[in-house]
Amino acid sequence: MMRIIFILSLTLVPIAHAQIEIKLPVQTEPAKPLDVNASKTAPAQTVSVQPAPEYPVSASTIGLILPLSGSTAVYGERALIAVQMALGMPVLKFSGQPFMAQTNGKLNLIIADSKADVQVAENLVQDLVEKHQVVAILGDFLVDSSLSIAKKSEKLSVVNMSLSRREGLTDIGDWVFRLGLTTSKQTRALVERMRQVRSMKKFAVLYPTHPYGIEMKDSFIKEVKRQGGEVTISVAYQPSETTFMSHVNQLGHRLFAKNPEYQACVLQTKNEEKCKNLVMPQVNFDALFIPDFPKTVSYLVPTLVAQDFLVSQNENVVKSYHKRAKDARPIQLLGPSSWNGDLLAQRLGNQIDGSLFVDGVNWASTNPAMAPFLRQFKQLAHGDPSLIEAQAYDAASLLRFLLETSESKILIKTRLDLQKALLQVKNFNGLTGGISFDASGDSVVPLSWFSFEKGQLGAL
Repeated sequence: MMRIIFILSLTLVPIAHAQIEIKLPVQTEPAKPLDVNASKTAPAQTVSVQPAPEYPVSASTIGLILPLSGSTAVYGERALIAVQMALGMPVLKFSGQPFMAQTNGKLNLIIADSKADVQVAENLVQDLVEKHQVVAILGDFLVDSSLSIAKKSEKLSVVNMSLSRREGLTDIGDWVFRLGLTTSKQTRALVERMRQVRSMKKFAVLYPTHPYGIEMKDSFIKEVKRQGGEVTISVAYQPSETTFMSHVNQLGHRLFAKNPEYQACVLQTKNEEKCKNLVMPQVNFDALFIPDFPKTVSYLVPTLVAQDFLVSQNENVVKSYHKRAKDARPIQLLGPSSWNGDLLAQRLGNQIDGSLFVDGVNWASTNPAMAPFLRQFKQLAHGDPSLIEAQAYDAASLLRFLLETSESKILIKTRLDLQKALLQVKNFNGLTGGISFDASGDSVVPLSWFSFEKGQLGAL
């Protein structure tokens, strides 16, 4: 075994130099068949398995599978642009042919359209390995087709660098890697920060009943329990709803009978409704998690404020609230990466001050690669990038580094060489941060934290 220190330097959009320690095998061996249900850390299986066919490999050819037609094509096209940028290839639209080939002179890219279809995606893996001899397959980011790609890649012993957020994807086996921000990564980080930094114990969830909201809610509750906290209340609403008073009122209760100011007001005015604003709602939680998108959150927060829940940490807002309830503490609002963007700050101003959420990329990062990437991507895609594009760019950049850098190129000749090299990557300097992989092949990347102050969104 020999140790090599690589210094990263890419040409199209420069990434800051960073050291990455990678131990590569000097002698290579053919890839061994693996159980598609095994994890990279699982003990060796004693049962016999059907050997995977050994297909020839080109260590300079990468396969790319994305949804490039249908309702999700717009997202696939943007991810394709990011990959082409990272590989230093011409930015061309997908031709619509079964396979589209590109090259930068050193690496070849074979592009295929999954059509967002599970069976089509699986068949593409077979063709890319058998007919095009790819050393790795990049993609997909869709939850369903990414699973079929991962399973087929595992059967054929070819590296799959997935962009999917699907939970447990890398547990399929040794050949599945992932650059993706999962639900569990977000909820774990949020709860850890609240428990360890803020010493909060009690949480509430206000969530929509669409798949994303339910998945986020379940993951958050599971994480709170795992870390020794308590979810005191969970309130659901339909995705189509635009008024939330009844849902918000379930989060707290007002003690009218025990409030002397309320009782005096009723005696004097004979108007119970007019006197209700003298009684603040009592809550049994420290933080409220809202796993939804900015448009709906921009309706929910004003409803919370209208119903006298103190959710802003703005100094002036808190002072005003304390005139009616001097001992009240602001409820910490928490959100997932879907909160990111300008809409919440534009619509809510200081009503959302102090709210916190996580994401996988900070577009205001001082990373020297960020500004050139943003400038070039906006010119090519006519819009701002999302996390998926950043992850696609990073995944392609990493594969390019391993397969194109002269030192590693000498030693990476087989798919097994590439698989072992990926497991040794530490702190690869990507747009999303310093990228490493854990023993299962899942990416380990520091999350970016965001909060609101004086009606402005900023990174912490």
